[in-house]
Amino acid sequence: MHLSAPGQANAGSTITYSLRVQNNSGYGLNGTQVVVNLPAGASFAGATGDTLTVHGSQVVVTVGRLAVGAGQTVQVSAGLASGLASGTQLHAGAVVRSSTALPVSSNPTVTIIGQNGQN
Repeated sequence: MHLSAPGQANAGSTITYSLRVQNNSGYGLNGTQVVVNLPAGASFAGATGDTLTVHGSQVVVTVGRLAVGAGQTVQVSAGLASGLASGTQLHAGAVVRSSTALPVSSNPTVTIIGQNGQN
């Protein structure tokens, strides 16, 4: 799996975290969930529903069953606080968990806050 985000963004803007999940195991994954851990200074900026919930800084997206060889991309929008100083680094990560496999952590990603108008 791979988590991506913009390398640079402006304070007060909205960014999108994107996580590609691929089941390369020999077993179907049941009850699969993606948990995106938003950094301090970022807050969820989307809509919740049957498959997406927010618990503090964690955004939980329920994918459901992920068959052998299947993949899915999950996207989570986050609003950045307007008071973030230029040069601030926002570190985010994600975990994929299911009822039939151990949790797997993603690569970390960093977004650096630029000066307004310079991203």
